[in-house]
Amino acid sequence: MKKKIPILASLVLSIYGATGCSSDKANHKYVISGFGVDLELSPCLSTAIKAEVKQEEKADLTAYAGYCNGFVDTWNSFEIKPDYERIVLQRCIRNQTGNDILNVYFDLPDFFDESKYLVTTRDDGNGCLTKEFAFKFEDSISLNEITIDRGYIFYTIGLLDKDNQVVNDFGLFNAISTGGLYFEKIGKQLNFSLYESGRNE
Repeated sequence: MKKKIPILASLVLSIYGATGCSSDKANHKYVISGFGVDLELSPCLSTAIKAEVKQEEKADLTAYAGYCNGFVDTWNSFEIKPDYERIVLQRCIRNQTGNDILNVYFDLPDFFDESKYLVTTRDDGNGCLTKEFAFKFEDSISLNEITIDRGYIFYTIGLLDKDNQVVNDFGLFNAISTGGLYFEKIGKQLNFSLYESGRNE
């Protein structure tokens, strides 16, 4: 059943986000989103995505997820925490009118282990800051799962309750810097590109 923007809708940031500085590399085999650093909007939680631009039969994607230094301390400082069962990486396929077509959840084990999920930043030497993720997830989607010809795909981090419903009333998990890609399905081929701004590498 289609749902209208059901996940963490209040403060999801940069949903098809800019990746920051442009690349001078000539190889445009892959498209990436979510690796840029916005100094004005810098929520603790982040996701990013990487895909080969043209793919046949199925989509192989790399999703990245994690949090900045200090997130775990902030979490631990809350005396009252949300009632949840699982912390998940959520893959969302959304059509061009903003309706979610497919949501799939993948568990993020040991989420509060910083060695597994920390996101750091680095300077490439040219004044550009980019994110580096300790965690990445290799995802594969059959072409049959994608029931629309055009849309968007992105990953976000969420809390699920015992009924597998998203817990969306806890501010710390509502503000997420999220990378996403536009896709177009032509026959048995999927083409990925940036929705707004960013870079290929």
